[in-house]
Amino acid sequence: MGRKSKLLDKEQDLDNIEKPVEKKPKEKRRNSEKRKEKSRDAARCRRSKESEIFTDLANTLPVPSNVINHMDKASVMRLAIAYLKIRHILGTDASETEFGKDNYDNFLMRAMDGFLLVVSREGDIVYVSENISQYLGLCQMDLLGQPLLEFSHPCDHEELKEILSIHKSEDESANLSRSFFLRMKCTLTTKGRSVNLKSATYKVIHLTGHVIETGNKTEEKTDGHSLIVIGEPVPHPFRNEALDDSKALTTKHSMDFKFTSVDKSVGKYFGYASVDLEGKSLLDFYHILDGEAIGKTLKTLIAKGQVVTGCYRFLAKHGGFVWTKTQATVVHGPKDGKPQQIICVHYVLSGIEEPDQILSLSQLSSKCESNKENVVTNKKRVAPENIQIPNAATSGSFEKRSILPLGASDLPKVTTADIFVAKTKDMDFGFLGFDERNDCFT
Repeated sequence: MGRKSKLLDKEQDLDNIEKPVEKKPKEKRRNSEKRKEKSRDAARCRRSKESEIFTDLANTLPVPSNVINHMDKASVMRLAIAYLKIRHILGTDASETEFGKDNYDNFLMRAMDGFLLVVSREGDIVYVSENISQYLGLCQMDLLGQPLLEFSHPCDHEELKEILSIHKSEDESANLSRSFFLRMKCTLTTKGRSVNLKSATYKVIHLTGHVIETGNKTEEKTDGHSLIVIGEPVPHPFRNEALDDSKALTTKHSMDFKFTSVDKSVGKYFGYASVDLEGKSLLDFYHILDGEAIGKTLKTLIAKGQVVTGCYRFLAKHGGFVWTKTQATVVHGPKDGKPQQIICVHYVLSGIEEPDQILSLSQLSSKCESNKENVVTNKKRVAPENIQIPNAATSGSFEKRSILPLGASDLPKVTTADIFVAKTKDMDFGFLGFDERNDCFT
């Protein structure tokens, strides 16, 4: 009985505990609505503060006010990072000038005939001049802070990474000058219209400049480096305004660089007739000392479609050379898109220099042929036989003398005669040779 009474007491105690009051459905809805309203107010306050911060940040950027009004938050952050990087490179306060509004910017860009590009060590576009839109159709503000790889051809990415890197040996400093060709996206059509970036084509740009060391300099090294270049588009030969220049001529070649068509003015500068060059290779008419540079340029031409050579020496017909610069373009077929021919625009930079030097076999044969022609023409003027000439010592008497025709002494000068000398006995000692008397090597 005692146990049962205890159990009854416990049950009574449990019954006496106050049960939680269940809330009505209307009260639950009110509480949830209050919480949502508080979260919305907090988010609204956070967004307003964030907008104020981005507005203040945008106003501090050296960007025109009409551009600031159309920028989103991501663009503000991107331009702010690019602005800090350009200040880091310059080492000064760049707030006095705006990215796209300099007092002499237009005159400077016209003088360069291209656009200015600054790329960081990581490959980001730190600065680009506003006139890039004239050449590629891309906006300056859309490029700042973006990776250059996104606007270049995928096949050029490895080359670009190699150019941005600096290799230094222990004893020698690295070469900081850069000159290369990069295929960049272009939204301009041949008719001057603008297309979407997804429909953009690639245009070959010749970038020349150098790598500069940036950041805090110490005794041993610096924080980093940046690439500063000037971009010049390679003009298409069909739309090249420089062809009106009196010292520019055009030649056409097959894909193995043989002449198929030659401008008639080639004889005015180099001495050749059109027939002299047709069917022959372009590779036979440059100076041997320019062979390495020309070889690299022609490889770039086949890979990228357009190229501009440096100043090289084009051999003249009868000897010597002419300093020349060439723009070459590969023309593709309109239907199959396969390369059909190469069109070159040659710019003559000098007259014929060192005309007495014979630098190729073709020049030697041309010189000999010209000498033979001079001999034949002189034979018509003066007979090669012995003629009688009055002797001044004995007046009235005559003596026979042999007179050489004009031009016979004008023989070509072979430059190898100044390099090689005759063999002497001293040259037989100290080298491996065969002794006929002992039937062995000495």
